[in-house]
Amino acid sequence: MKKNKGGRPTKITSKVRTILRDAFLRGATDAEACLVANINPMTLQRYQTKYPKFSVLKTLWKDNIKYKARANVTKSVEGGDVTDSKWYLERKAKGEFAQRQEITGEDGKDLGVVILPIKEIGDND
Repeated sequence: MKKNKGGRPTKITSKVRTILRDAFLRGATDAEACLVANINPMTLQRYQTKYPKFSVLKTLWKDNIKYKARANVTKSVEGGDVTDSKWYLERKAKGEFAQRQEITGEDGKDLGVVILPIKEIGDND
C-alpha cells in the first residue's frame, strides 16, 4: 500500500491529461482546454512547471491542427483544385499573387490631403 505523502491530490489525473491532449490536438487555447477539462488554468500552469515535458508536448499538440489543415490544402492543390491553388498563392507568394486594391485620385494621381477649417462652437455657418 502506498503511503500518503500528505497535501491535496492532483487534479490532473490521467483522464484529465487525455481531455487536455484531445483539446490541444484540436487547437484549443489553454483556457479552452481547461474549461473542457474542468480545471483552473492555474492548475495547468503549476502542472507544466512541475512537468516541463508536458509543456513541450502541449506545444506540439497545438500545432497538430495546423499540420492537418496544411496537409488538406496540399492534397487539394496536388489534386488540381484551381481555387485552392489560387488561395495558396495569394497567401504564400503575396508579392506576386496577392489581391491588392489601389485607391488613387483622378487619372491615377495621389488623392492628396484636404484640411478643413475648424469651426468654433456656436458658429452657424
